[in-house]
Amino acid sequence: MRVGISFREASTLSRWIARLLGDKMYFAASGTLSDYENVTSPLRHIQKIISLCVLYCMDFRSFLRAAGISVDFLGGDPVSDELLQRVRPYPMQPPEDESRLRHFSEHSVGFLSSLMEKWEELPLFLRTALPEIVGLKSLSLSDIFWIGGDQSPLHPSLVGGALLSVNRRVKAPVRSMAPTVWAQPLYILLLRGGDYLCGPCELRRGVLIVHPHSEAPHNSIQLRNGIDAEVIGQVTAVLRRLP
Repeated sequence: MRVGISFREASTLSRWIARLLGDKMYFAASGTLSDYENVTSPLRHIQKIISLCVLYCMDFRSFLRAAGISVDFLGGDPVSDELLQRVRPYPMQPPEDESRLRHFSEHSVGFLSSLMEKWEELPLFLRTALPEIVGLKSLSLSDIFWIGGDQSPLHPSLVGGALLSVNRRVKAPVRSMAPTVWAQPLYILLLRGGDYLCGPCELRRGVLIVHPHSEAPHNSIQLRNGIDAEVIGQVTAVLRRLP
């Protein structure tokens, strides 16, 4: 091997890579590494390719060229107009369905662009620490809700917030006896029209009663549970960027 180590030593290093990245697919047995030197077809698993590039001190483009994959043309295609939000010359009136789809796509791209521009790159340690911070062991994108567009939230702890983490297992809110406003539990409700509502609430005799903050210009909201609204879960953390 180019790096001057045996197959057994390379296999040990691949095990360390697999443990570090949390994926056993990065591991390659010594016999497997020996077989790789005699095969002519490229590997199928990207994890194995990454491990080989690390073990053999070979960059990814060189590996692709060795596998007969041309990479010289990569990077020459222009970025699409939709991603850069450019106006196309001589626009034509699209059909109604296509117009709706384009509006949804442009809205999604605009949302992601503004979110990335505001938050930029997140610290690497959050990759493993975020579930512990928000109090959810198996955190997924389904547990994250965006509230950055709400200019008049029902609770002061939501002011300036961008994202919420929600425990979707808590479906029965109870009246809070918290001594302070900041200790009040918050819940995410899905309304019948498809909108979301976030605030402190309780479930009383089949009715969800949302209690806005006492200083907010809102009255209590009563919704029939399962008819007018349903509880998505309890808020575990509010993510905001400090000025």
